[in-house]
Amino acid sequence: MTSRWLAAEQQAHSKGYRCVAGIDEAGRGSLAGPVVAACVVLPHDFVPPGVNDSKLLSELERERCYQFIVTSAVGFGIGVVSPRVIDRINILRAAHEAMRSALANLPDSLDADIALIDGLPVHPFPIAQHAIVRGDASSASIAAASILAKVTRDRMMVELDRRFPHYLFSKHKGYGTREHLAALAKHGPCSEHRLTFKPVSAAQIQLVEPDGQYVIPFATLNGRGKTAVSSDKANLKAIGTSGEIIVRLHLERLGWTILEENFRCVAGEIDLIAQEPTEAGSVIVFIEVKTRRGRAHGSPISAVDQRKQARMAAVANTYIGIRAAGGNEPGCRFDIAEVRISSDGLASVSLHRAAFTA
Repeated sequence: MTSRWLAAEQQAHSKGYRCVAGIDEAGRGSLAGPVVAACVVLPHDFVPPGVNDSKLLSELERERCYQFIVTSAVGFGIGVVSPRVIDRINILRAAHEAMRSALANLPDSLDADIALIDGLPVHPFPIAQHAIVRGDASSASIAAASILAKVTRDRMMVELDRRFPHYLFSKHKGYGTREHLAALAKHGPCSEHRLTFKPVSAAQIQLVEPDGQYVIPFATLNGRGKTAVSSDKANLKAIGTSGEIIVRLHLERLGWTILEENFRCVAGEIDLIAQEPTEAGSVIVFIEVKTRRGRAHGSPISAVDQRKQARMAAVANTYIGIRAAGGNEPGCRFDIAEVRISSDGLASVSLHRAAFTA
């Protein structure tokens, strides 16, 4: 067992590295709270008793391992990135920033010269690195870091539960459980939710009947009294995500079938692909969503220039090629969906059919 857990560390030492650190993060898939990373330097050829991938340990086992690691490690550092930063730079970059911060927070007496990192490489990174997929199940240093990151974040979520008891953060730690999604639907997001994550964005949106408008309570979301026309980067990104969700809801009300959301391929990306029922059968519609705030003027069609049209056509050809393998496909069309959001958070949808041909 010891040789399996120390293979990566021993390989690094054999290449001349003197101080090997293990790094992992926790909370990447959560809907609320920070992403937390830990960096751990263990004594040479040392495997903490009971160490394992933190996800495979019970809460009690993690707490026991945590206490042993923090008292026996040569040193460790913790990095934390908040939900607002996650919204601004995206979760992957935020996780990488947390990892760099964890390394920087090692004791000054430690000069790590290589990091064993769980998953894929982190760029940029200040020292040499060796990325190991599922490293938390094979490297003692990474497994120790996964435990420290997980326990540290869980404790932070328990503290947030005291501030926001409606969401039961201490129970699900911010992940998208049925209870958490029900609380989101009932109370809306709080200031610790990640606004750009789709389950959170979707929970904010309510249909106003019979007007056919949608309510987006952004003033509640960011906790600072800003409205939907805020220039805050995180809010702008949340507005864009919400615009796509609103169009999906709108098309579903019209009886359309959503085939893909944010379909990506080498040629580019299309916001929505839907199937519209017609008297003759159906048509596949490729939809670009343009979300406009306040009193923005100008045609949304003019915002989709020839270069963008060409990219959409290339993506559509890729999608049709994939679908064609299953037999004959209906015709296709390119639409632009315009979402206009007023300063009080009311949104309406205009659908521009056959906006261009390709």
